[in-house]
Amino acid sequence: MMIDEKNILKVFKELDQIMEERCRQEKLFIFGSAALISMGFVGKDRMTEDVDVVKPLFDKEMIEVVAHVGQKFGLKTRWLNSDGGKVFLKDIPLGWEARVVEVYKGTSLNIFSLGRTDLICTKLDAFCDRQLMTDQQDLLALKPSTEEIEHASQWILSRGHIAEEVIKDVKLEIGKLIKNRGRGFER
Repeated sequence: MMIDEKNILKVFKELDQIMEERCRQEKLFIFGSAALISMGFVGKDRMTEDVDVVKPLFDKEMIEVVAHVGQKFGLKTRWLNSDGGKVFLKDIPLGWEARVVEVYKGTSLNIFSLGRTDLICTKLDAFCDRQLMTDQQDLLALKPSTEEIEHASQWILSRGHIAEEVIKDVKLEIGKLIKNRGRGFER
């Protein structure tokens, strides 16, 4: 089973209930496709196999709870994972915590997504790195402006893990797609 707009809140609610039973309080900060699904940026057909967490890193108990919920919904064991957060946490644009958006508020669990600008940065980074159409589609769903693409490009360059030529080529490709949608990105 995959995570989509029909089941994401049910999955979060189940996680919240189990955490309440265990007297555990948690704030999660998510990014990636699940964040876009939670915020309604992508269409009904967009699915993902996991929810990427920026922070916190999970302890043994949390890993067990996540596996239990995954089993109940037919998801993979690590459907909620903090692996990606290890990579991005030190590099996410400064001030990201002030731009988060609450996507789920439960009794024992609150889930926040990176804000739109930071999602644009991380999705452009993912597309530059992996060249996956889903990353491109997610990025376009965020309807970035010229300035937002330029800001995201500068952030990616500052991280130093993707060649400037790759970023330039991706900006041209994304720019053409955005321009065709009437957003006017020209670089």
